[in-house]
Amino acid sequence: MLLVITCPCALVISTPVSIVAARASAANQGVLVKGASFLERAASLKAISLDKTGTLTEGRPEVKEVVALSGHTDEELLDITAAIEARSQHPLAAVIVRHVESLGL
Repeated sequence: MLLVITCPCALVISTPVSIVAARASAANQGVLVKGASFLERAASLKAISLDKTGTLTEGRPEVKEVVALSGHTDEELLDITAAIEARSQHPLAAVIVRHVESLGL
């Protein structure tokens, strides 16, 4: 709950208080906002696009599609990529290796 007092100084106080209240509300929903300027920018958004790989929503990225170019097959591309990423500790490397293993390659 938020109480704003009606007096001349309330106008000066209400903006910082509303920003703090918005950041606290976002934090309660699991959203971290870097600063007030980012909240203010959200008011001018006309559209927003989020990935559907689970990176933002679940913190678990996954491979959705493989597109091989230059005459290579998907399997060939995945085989080479998995070989390169096999020893890496990067989270995206683990996702690629897991995807290739799930395909039996």
